[in-house]
Parts: sequence; C-alpha cells; structure tokens
Amino acid sequence: MMNRKIYRILIALYITLITFPYIFAWCQVGEGREFAGFLANYMDGQSYIAKMMLGWQGEWKFIPLYSAETGDGAFLFTFYIFLGHVSRILSIRPIYAFHAARVLSAIFLIFTIRLLVRQIFRDQPRSELLAFILVTFGSGLGWAVNGILPLTSDFWVAEAYPFLSSFQNPHFPLGLGIMVRLLINEFSASRRVGEWFVNGLWGFLLAVILPFGVIVLASVYGVIFALDFIRNKKFSFRPIHTGIILGVFVVLYQYVATFLDPVLSGWNAQNITKSPGILDLLISFSPMLPIAIYGIWRCWKKSKPFSHEHSIFIIWLLVSLVLVIIPFPLQRRFLLGFHIPCVILGVIGLRELLTEKKFNIATPVLILIMIPTNLLLLSGAIYAGFTQEPALYISINERLAMDWINRNTPEGSVIFSSPEMGVFIPAYTGRKVVYGHLFETIDAESKKEWIIHTLQSKPLILDKGHPFWKDVDYIFWGAREEAYGGAPPGDANIVFSHNGITIFSTTSQP
Repeated sequence: MMNRKIYRILIALYITLITFPYIFAWCQVGEGREFAGFLANYMDGQSYIAKMMLGWQGEWKFIPLYSAETGDGAFLFTFYIFLGHVSRILSIRPIYAFHAARVLSAIFLIFTIRLLVRQIFRDQPRSELLAFILVTFGSGLGWAVNGILPLTSDFWVAEAYPFLSSFQNPHFPLGLGIMVRLLINEFSASRRVGEWFVNGLWGFLLAVILPFGVIVLASVYGVIFALDFIRNKKFSFRPIHTGIILGVFVVLYQYVATFLDPVLSGWNAQNITKSPGILDLLISFSPMLPIAIYGIWRCWKKSKPFSHEHSIFIIWLLVSLVLVIIPFPLQRRFLLGFHIPCVILGVIGLRELLTEKKFNIATPVLILIMIPTNLLLLSGAIYAGFTQEPALYISINERLAMDWINRNTPEGSVIFSSPEMGVFIPAYTGRKVVYGHLFETIDAESKKEWIIHTLQSKPLILDKGHPFWKDVDYIFWGAREEAYGGAPPGDANIVFSHNGITIFSTTSQP
C-alpha cells in the first residue's frame, strides 16, 4: 500500500512539474504582451502549431507553411493535423489543444514506464522504484559542466529523455509511450490472434506519430531476428513484428512521398540532426551509461545468461550507440528514448556490482546527481516566463494584426516579415511566410540573409522581379521589422494599421 502511495505522489509531481512553468508563463501578462505558448525550443513549437493550423483549415495533407513554395503535399505530421481538426471541432485555440495533448501523452508515458519497470524488476521493489524515478525524473550530468562546456545534449535533445520529452511537446512522450507499450506486450506475448492485431495497431500509430520510433525498434528487432536465426536456424515471428512491419510500410510511404514532391524534398534536405560528440554523449547519459556497459561486460565475463527482457535492452543500447556514429543526416534521432535502456541496464548493473547495503547507499546519491539538469531547465523556463523574453511572447498589437490576417486574407497567402515575426505568423494565421524556420524554410539561409538586407533598406523596395518577392502577397511591418533600421515600403497599399503595426498588400485590397 505504501509503494502505491509513493508512485501516486511521484506521478502527481511529474505532471505538476511539466505543467506549472507554462501556467506561470501564461499568468505573466501585462504591458500589452501575451505568452506565445512555448518555453523551450520555441521555433519547433510554433512549427507544430502551424501544422495544426492546416487541420484547422480543413486540410489533411502537410504543406510547408514556412516557405512560399507550393506543392501537392503528403500525409505527413498527421498527428498534429488531426489535433488541428480537433481544435476546430471543439472551438478551442490550437495552442491549448497542443498542451492538453502534451499532458495526456505524458500521463500515458509515465504509466507505461510504471508497467515496464514493474515487469523488469519483479520481486525487487527497491530496484523498481529507483528505475522508475531515474527514468521519469532523471537526466545526465550536463549540470556539472554547465558554463564550462557548450550546452550538452541532456539540456536539449528532448526525444532521448522522458521528462524533457513531456515538457516540450506531445508527440515525443506519446511515441515513447507506444514504444514502451510494444515492449511490454512483447515481454508478455501470448501469441493469441488479438496480440497480433493490437501490436499492428500500435505500430501503425507509432509510425504516424513518431516515425523514427519505428526505425529504432526495427533496428533493434532486426538484430534480434538475425541472432535468433543464427542460433536456431529458423525464423521466429512474434506479435511485435506485426507492429514493426506495418510501421515500416507507413514510414516508407512517408519517405517516398517526401522524395517525390520537389517542395517537400527541398524542405527535407535541410532536416539535418547530427549526433553529439563522444564527450557530450558520455556526459549527457552518465552515470548510467558507463554503469550499464560495465554491468553488461561483467555479466558476459561471468557467462551469466541474460533474460529475454534484458537482452532487448542490451541490444537497444548497443545498436543505438553504433547508429548514432554512422554518417546520416538524421543520426541524432537514433537517441530516441535512449535514456530508458541506460537506466534499466544501469540499475541491473548496480545490482550485479554492489551489495544490498551499498545499493541502498547508492540509490539517493544517484537520484541527487541525476535530477539537477532538469531542475535547471525548469528554473530557466520559469525565469524566461518571469522576464517575458521577446522570443516567447508577442505583443497584443501583433496578435490583433495576425487575427486580421487570419480573417481577411486568402489561405495560401504569402507574408513578408522579419525572421523573428516569421516564426509566429504561420502558427497564428495558417498563412505562408518567406522565411520563419531554419529547417522548415526551403533555402533558409539565403532567404534569411535576403530578408535582413531588405529590412535595412530605406524605404523597403518592393521588387516583384526578384525570385523571393514574386510570391509575396502581404508585408507585415511592426516593431520587430523596425528594429532592423529600415523603413516601410512607399509603393504598397495599406490594408491594416493599428498601434504601430501596418500590413501592406503588394497587389490590391483583399
């Protein structure tokens, strides 16, 4: 009974920690500003809301809103587009639906982790509790070198850590929860017909929500499948293979659709996520990564057999370590959920290396040294809300201008604005911008450089012969644009003006 109470308290604390900073930031209103909804990785956050705006407008295909180029689109980011449809049906702002989905996804993740550690550490309540705390609340040792070395991965590679995933967006925790759910089903697989169907459904959902989750699982189970064949000279199919195979087909569609569409292909070419360096990796996943590796080696030297559950986590850890060093544009994505096998195997390794007394001493020490990174993240988020950083807040006048754009301009319109404002316009209006995101704007660097140069002109020169100007329908001019030192255009029609925000039409009145 006491254990149940402890877990309930921990789960309640988890949900509180990932929600309170946002509530605090929303309460910091005043001086004509409002919170834009994100405290970490705000550019990607606004891009998720822009995808939701597609659903709000009735679309089901993904079309990049951070580029003026148009294409046929494809069924990508369907999870966020679906949330946009839900927002429209329920008549709630997309940002509120986003955070509701984030909290619900975090709840799903933490309960699946609870089931996982109970499955792995049967009859070992202390190990079970330690693993649960470290998986859900823990991180790396980046706090110890903060300010000495560049920011380590445990501060920003959200997909690797359950807590950071839950703090940033809904698709990471939901995808991780599905991955964990599939593993739990695998450990208790009965091979009944229903198990094959359920795993197939989970695999399909994982591919739609977090495609790289399928790739990670396929990599892990590809190795397991090969080792099984080498040992037994036959193929052994299990229910989880249904989910992986179905998921792989969905991911293949996504890849082919992206490759064949010239706009999506250009958009995807910039989607490069390189892995952290070896030192960064070691710091960000210490102390559990070295403990896990040493524990595996120690068991192997003693010829101690691994259980099926332990073998899966060992292969997950080793496969991920190999894949993150292979030259590949998205190699960092192989760190997806990597904190989970590190902790699981680290706790198993501690049990192998320490006596019961020493294990009990090590438990609070590990908790104390693996929590500070997340505490720094939370305190930084609260401080950002307190100071109302411009990148995280918009003015009421900017909001009114974007509301006008939403109501009075055709869908598909292209807006010229500063790079800073370009982050928000697609998320608030569902309209396109020339530039707004380093990875989602096609030819991003060139466009950003051109926009900055153009904003420094006195006055801004509207040259429809320039390739970046030719698709522009409206010009947004406010304080962020004014900050570049230029002046608004003199040869464009004013269609909106309010408290220092002016919108020009490059053609005629809408």
